[in-house]
Amino acid sequence: MPEKGNGTMHGLRLSVFGRSLLAGFVMSAICQAGTAPRVLILFSNDRLLPANQELEKGLRRAFEDGGKTTSVDLFAEFLDAVRFSGPEQSTAMEEFLRGRHRDTPPDAWIALGPQALDFLMQRRDSLFPGTPIVFGAIDTRQIAALTDTSGLAGRPMDWSIAPLIEQLPEMRPEVRRILLVSGAADFDRIRHEQALAHAGPFRDRYTIETSHGEPLDELLEKVSKLPKNALVIYLSYFQTPDGRTLLPRNVAAWLAEKSSVPVLCLYETYVGAGVLGGAMMPFEEEGRAIGAIARKVVEGADAEEIGILPPGKPRWIIDERAMRRHGWDKRSMPPDAEIRFRKPSLWEAYRTGVLIGTAALLLQSALIIGLLAARARQRRAENEKQLSESRFSKVFMASPVSISVIRQSDGQIVDANPAWERTTGVSRDEAMGYTHLELGFGFEGPSDQRYLEYLASGKGLRDFEQRLRMPNGSCRLLSVSTELANLHGEPCYISMAKDITEIQEAEEARQKLQQASRLGMLGELTASIAHEVNQPLGAILSNADAATMLMELPDPPLDEIREILSDIRRDDMRASEVIRQVRSMVARGETRMISLHPGDLARGVAAMVRHDCRRRSITFICDVAENLPGISGEKVRIEQVMLNMLLNAMDALKEVKQDQRHIRMAVGLTEDGLVDISVADTGPGVPPDLMERIFENFFTTKSEGMGLGLALSRSIAEAHGGKLLARNAPGGGACFHLILPAIP
Repeated sequence: MPEKGNGTMHGLRLSVFGRSLLAGFVMSAICQAGTAPRVLILFSNDRLLPANQELEKGLRRAFEDGGKTTSVDLFAEFLDAVRFSGPEQSTAMEEFLRGRHRDTPPDAWIALGPQALDFLMQRRDSLFPGTPIVFGAIDTRQIAALTDTSGLAGRPMDWSIAPLIEQLPEMRPEVRRILLVSGAADFDRIRHEQALAHAGPFRDRYTIETSHGEPLDELLEKVSKLPKNALVIYLSYFQTPDGRTLLPRNVAAWLAEKSSVPVLCLYETYVGAGVLGGAMMPFEEEGRAIGAIARKVVEGADAEEIGILPPGKPRWIIDERAMRRHGWDKRSMPPDAEIRFRKPSLWEAYRTGVLIGTAALLLQSALIIGLLAARARQRRAENEKQLSESRFSKVFMASPVSISVIRQSDGQIVDANPAWERTTGVSRDEAMGYTHLELGFGFEGPSDQRYLEYLASGKGLRDFEQRLRMPNGSCRLLSVSTELANLHGEPCYISMAKDITEIQEAEEARQKLQQASRLGMLGELTASIAHEVNQPLGAILSNADAATMLMELPDPPLDEIREILSDIRRDDMRASEVIRQVRSMVARGETRMISLHPGDLARGVAAMVRHDCRRRSITFICDVAENLPGISGEKVRIEQVMLNMLLNAMDALKEVKQDQRHIRMAVGLTEDGLVDISVADTGPGVPPDLMERIFENFFTTKSEGMGLGLALSRSIAEAHGGKLLARNAPGGGACFHLILPAIP
């Protein structure tokens, strides 16, 4: 079996040499005529490898697309680096390329594979100097290791097995062992080392085993005896330990035939040889992307300005035959997976026969029934059409949603319902036969030309928010959805618009209330904030005076002065942190969800109120559990809820004796694994009949309160997927709990 593969490679090598020689004569003649730019493709390995064929197909299709350059001389050479390695071979190849292309030097290089890029980078000053290089099919790590990328453009490929392993728990949860398979060539070794590095984070869940450069017979014997809780990830196998060169696709087929478990892979060209598939980047798509870059270069773009683009995103490609053979459920595959070699259904397999039989039956029925049946069908169709139009008309006219029908060809309004008239202030009769632009509507954002381009595109919209200026001068915010339909033989847009101006204004008012609540809380903490700032400022002043005195001495102690300056810098940073925290509470900038540590939040808020607690003779404790998970949220809004709970607790202790005033803030986990931030006081507690009402808007038991703090806090908690609860402690006092989901 392996010997057959080796013979195939010798035949391919001769074939490629013959084709390259013939192409050289033809392309030389074309270039001498000066008809097209010359692009020289350099493959790392045999040009007829399936992966290289797919890459070249994508390259050529990229140059066949429309554009300024309609003809490019694409000429291909290959190093065959697996079989012909070493500096002597590289030197011989350099001389060969220089002599062969001396009269018609390339306008650009395309290096496909790591060996080709290494070859050109080492000879960029001696082999056609100044020629830009476009690379592809090269791992991201090799590109990251380059120190000089001048004159270089391209897109690397991410060969990581991490996306493949990450999906395994959902696809096959019982898998516990993974065997990584690679050959003995240098290329195989590099892929093997990369895969081991990528598999490192998964060793807690899986036992990672390797087979690198193992004799083929022993490898096939090993995979045939793997247990059911194992699977194979096949990387590449270009060469056996004794130096025989093989086609990696052939090895994939032998592994899939012998293996007792599924074989996953990273290369699309292995799919169809019996392997199950995997997360991969199709080579033809990669070739098309590389070709697009090379095309820009030959059309005049600067390769260095194009630079190194990010790698493409791999996607799952599955062989359904292998999936059925190993009993994997299609429903456990990734939802966006591409399923190939799908077994056709009965309809797909025998469609022609079914169609012929059905056509014959219909023809016979038509001959028997004749004009009577045709007439009956026509009447039924007309009745159904009239009924459908009647139903649509009733829904159209009675709908509370603003609906208009717009002809795609010219943008004229064909019909509009009463809700549209109320929203726009334009009557249906006035609008019929005119476009929105002719009626005086204005779009904030897209230009009139963009609107016309949208009409021509035929694309629909879903809940698209657009601010529209009405003919009467008012401006409304609309949520628009459109659908292109054929009405009376003409393509028309059915446009549905919902006026959300008041909803937007209500949201803005809610944000202003939250801002006002935060400002109110900071007002109550003025003494604490002043104390937190004055302490470091006083220390800075004292240290500055001491430093001044020391500097006046005949022999100033410089070490002691350096320590004083270090203390001044530390106190300055402490005061700056207090000011930064206050500014973050006051600012009204755009909020965003970020990962937060609940313990750090609690300690920061505790620092803000600790002085105020001492001023009120309150014993304050902040207790944070260890090993807490993170939470996702808006930092300022969560701090707002915590401050509100603490200020309410402090207010509840006004009438309590000084030696009995205690507040405890605790951060821990509930039994369900949720983050629990609680504030407990030793006050009188909450009357049972008011336990639920305290969260209502504008309800308060304080003479100076607005009744918004707890209501806003509960809405903030719910917006973060959590909840705000209140209860009375058995020993007296109230306890409020902010429950938030933890980041998995």
